[in-house]
Amino acid sequence: MYLLQNLSEATCANNTINGIEKNITELDFKKLQKPIHTFVSFYDDAKKGSTITINFLPGGETELLMRGKKRGSVKDEALQQAILKVWLGDKPPTEEIKQSMLGF
Repeated sequence: MYLLQNLSEATCANNTINGIEKNITELDFKKLQKPIHTFVSFYDDAKKGSTITINFLPGGETELLMRGKKRGSVKDEALQQAILKVWLGDKPPTEEIKQSMLGF
């Protein structure tokens, strides 16, 4: 993701948490609290023009890179699916983002 504005560490984390919460059940969200908070702890402040990359690796490992540098990863298949749903689930940030990620 190429950033068009500065984002604080807290904004990155909160947006990820809120996106997950909107796209999974309340029970699943409660079950994923520890891996979610571990994952969002990898965020740092991000400047306009920088990149945030989330890699979905085999075995349920989800890796976060900022400015091309690995910040950390979490191995949890349910978390990986929940993060995918932020962008491709029923309630993405915008429908345009979802459609563009799907190649439409």
